[in-house]
Amino acid sequence: MRAWLPLLVLLPLLGFGLVFASTAEPVAQDPEQAEDDHGPLETAMLEVKASIRALRRSLKKPEQDAASLTSITRLQSAMVLAKGEAPRMTASLPEDKRAAFVSAYRSEMIELLEASFLLERAVLAQDREAVTAAFAGMRGLEDPAHERFIEDE
Repeated sequence: MRAWLPLLVLLPLLGFGLVFASTAEPVAQDPEQAEDDHGPLETAMLEVKASIRALRRSLKKPEQDAASLTSITRLQSAMVLAKGEAPRMTASLPEDKRAAFVSAYRSEMIELLEASFLLERAVLAQDREAVTAAFAGMRGLEDPAHERFIEDE
């Protein structure tokens, strides 16, 4: 019984601490930090951007094909997540235009995924010419999509 005595004293104190912590006011967020917070689409697109940056370096060296394949897989996973989201500017469109806008966005995302599959196939085949062409093709889709689906802030 004596071994349990300290626990009997501590348990009510811990319970009080949990109740007190759960009723505390939320901490105000720093405005600069709030600007850095991203939704699911922005988070996924940051992963796409990081993957493309890594591919730009690794695709130049055949000995880094394993790293390239890892980056391609990261890019594809992020793209699948991103295509399930709607661009932020969707909410600012008239209601009757939103469905077509989101459909066009998803189609662009699918096109980018297809381009990433071509790149992956070229890396697997160790066809350097096809790797260069596939990466250029994939990168060529980026700017037009941004122009259509990202608002100027």
